[in-house]
Amino acid sequence: MLRAALTALLVIASPALADSPCVAGCTTELGTYNVRVPDGPGPHPVLLHLHGMGGTGDGVLRGGTAKAALARGYAVIAPDGWQPISRYPKNWGVYDGRPYTRDDTAFLREVLADAAEDHPI
Repeated sequence: MLRAALTALLVIASPALADSPCVAGCTTELGTYNVRVPDGPGPHPVLLHLHGMGGTGDGVLRGGTAKAALARGYAVIAPDGWQPISRYPKNWGVYDGRPYTRDDTAFLREVLADAAEDHPI
């Protein structure tokens, strides 16, 4: 009886989970990002926060800047830098002599457009 009840709950809950917007590990053609949106209907202003060398978007969302922005009603979008070769830390395509092949300007535009499709920003 308990197994049948749990199975029924999973079946009922599954469509909602499948339809929920991406929050962690969101994927676009050029990379990945994370997003958190404050409670409320929106639209919310956006803080696009780029991590430092070797960081991650997920790490940004655990930090104080993201928490403060969310508390003030901002959605926080934290993309992941590119790691073209495993010996290099994740970073952004800036001129530093390293072979970053991704167009980060195009990637950030793609991230904003993707997030806007699923979130009230």
